[in-house]
Amino acid sequence: MFNWRQKLHNFVQHPFVKDTAILQAGNFFNIGLGILTSVLTARLLQPDKYGLYTLISSFAGLAALFMNFGADRAATTLVAEVYAKKARVEIKNVLTYFLKINGVIAPLIGIMAVIAAPFITLYFYHSSYVGEMSRLAILTFIFVGTFWSLLTIVLQVSRQMVNYVLLDNLNTLLRSALCIGLILWGWGVWGVLMGQLLAAAIMAIISLFFYRFVAHRSEYFPKIRSLIAGLGQISIKKYFKFGFLIAIDQNLGGLYQYLPMVFLGLYVPAADIGYFRVALNYVSLPLVLLGPISQLLSVQLPATKIFNPASLKKNLIRVTILSLLITVVCMIIFLLLAPFLINLFFGKSYESSLRLIYYLSAFAAIQSIGVGMGAMFRTLNKMDVIIKANAVIIILGAPIVFWLIKLYGLMGVVVSAFGWPLMSDIFGLIYLLNFLGKPKQGDA
Repeated sequence: MFNWRQKLHNFVQHPFVKDTAILQAGNFFNIGLGILTSVLTARLLQPDKYGLYTLISSFAGLAALFMNFGADRAATTLVAEVYAKKARVEIKNVLTYFLKINGVIAPLIGIMAVIAAPFITLYFYHSSYVGEMSRLAILTFIFVGTFWSLLTIVLQVSRQMVNYVLLDNLNTLLRSALCIGLILWGWGVWGVLMGQLLAAAIMAIISLFFYRFVAHRSEYFPKIRSLIAGLGQISIKKYFKFGFLIAIDQNLGGLYQYLPMVFLGLYVPAADIGYFRVALNYVSLPLVLLGPISQLLSVQLPATKIFNPASLKKNLIRVTILSLLITVVCMIIFLLLAPFLINLFFGKSYESSLRLIYYLSAFAAIQSIGVGMGAMFRTLNKMDVIIKANAVIIILGAPIVFWLIKLYGLMGVVVSAFGWPLMSDIFGLIYLLNFLGKPKQGDA
């Protein structure tokens, strides 16, 4: 006789399920606070300034792609594998590599981007203002990429999810409070960007002290002093290729996100960008719920590959179906409530966002199928496959996206925002299911 209670108990007690629940609880707080911050920011700035803020953030995000070498994702995957083996020396080597890339090399590139930004935007937008303001956002990326990222890697790998969630919530709360506070102080777009920078700097300091506490209590994680001392000794060659492949994949994904917005800024008023940003944020809310699942898969799948590789395909199918169901159900609810919620929270000045929401919702729902694919490709060491596919899709698609936006403005960016990366998700899912269906090839 099938014992439902025992099955439910085993399911609830599974470490992955428990960690997902903890992350999801913290994620709900972040989502709620993020929604409140987004609503207040959009409402206080109004469409024109909110669109300008979106354009600045997109340009800075595009510039930050050149600072990304994939060290954070690579370190999470590699440390998860060696931590499962309790290999202390290898843990230290990977974390030293991470600190060398994100604490030394990436910031140097970031400083060059800070210097060049106004000249680039002067050429493309005939105004240096976007570039000057984006300097604050680029500096924020530098702060986030150092000790905060180092700490989150260690907490996730050692499955200290409660501490991770509390610190992540503190980060969100601090950033939101500073951004809204500076807007209310009368500093507008500059206040939002400065609030994010101050929050990132404060969290970098807090992370440094908290990492020291974690390292002191663990026999596996090295002290900060030891990591810094090893910066000149560690060679980045051993891990760089794996991390760089991840970076290319992430950066290609960043192009999907930022390029349409940068193109849009060339042809439509800032207010239209504001309408689109509100619509995009609204339909992306169900996808945010999948964040904890994606995070945990980066840790869970490498361990599964070692101890039970035959279950990888089954896990991918389960995660994909679950993610799609969650997103579709949530999306239907959000669509029904859209007219009421947009007017209630954003005001009548953002009513033009409604029609964009209806168009974007279908793409957003389908895109949920890609939640576990990045972690799976990294685990199987098949990053070259998805990188080549994304490169082809972007090279062939970028001129089409540019043409659509130039001719159709907002409607052109609706198609490109989700339809463009959706092609990558569909290819990735088909490839992984086929690859994992051949155990001998996978083991080889």
